[in-house]
Amino acid sequence: MPERVSLDESTPFGIGKDLIVDVPVDARGIADVYIDDIIGLTIDIPGSNNATCLERAILLALHTAARPVHPDEPIPRESMAALAKLIAEAGLEETKTILGWYFDFRTLTVKLPLNKFTAWSNAIKSMIGRKSATAKELECNIGRLVHLSMVIPTIHHFMSRLRELHTRSLNRSRISINQTCIEDLKLMLYFLEKAKEGVDMNLIVYRRPDRVYRSDSCLNKSFKAEHQTTSLSISHQSSQFGLTSSTAD
Repeated sequence: MPERVSLDESTPFGIGKDLIVDVPVDARGIADVYIDDIIGLTIDIPGSNNATCLERAILLALHTAARPVHPDEPIPRESMAALAKLIAEAGLEETKTILGWYFDFRTLTVKLPLNKFTAWSNAIKSMIGRKSATAKELECNIGRLVHLSMVIPTIHHFMSRLRELHTRSLNRSRISINQTCIEDLKLMLYFLEKAKEGVDMNLIVYRRPDRVYRSDSCLNKSFKAEHQTTSLSISHQSSQFGLTSSTAD
């Protein structure tokens, strides 16, 4: 196994916020499987052998699941572990690229790798400069933006016009991009920049809310007064359950 890599001790630790879902925690660590990738995660507690156990557990699981090679087996069989990839990528690190994202487990941030940021930004800028695109270009870039939405979920709210543009482009060799869609693409460049800088992991998990805000946006004054009375009643009931709220008119 490659040697373990840790960040400098001066690097501050991120703080995980309370979750609203119950996630089982095992102090020894956990391993998750995605198709042909096994991702192990543990806390390197001083005085424990957590890191060593995690390194060996994944290889042991592969060896146990594989059919043992019989001495008389006529067909040669290779080990299930990809040794070249194991040596290059399987070392325990506090930062690692996993499934196309750069994870920093010390600061609890997720970043879009620089090579992806550069390629995806240039592709969008090219469409903006030409003010046109093919159906294949739109399909490819929308797929990339869906990948981006894994850390910036709100991006879906701004993709409907781009999806519609792709649908209209299917029976054409090339389609013009109107100004509204160009502005949407420029916004995507902003989201890409944010993803490159890093997104706090606390923003992409199911957090327990610590504040509840309520807003009255009604324009009718008579209904608004009645609604405020109802809001005060709801607010009083909420306080009985230990909730706090703010009313903004």
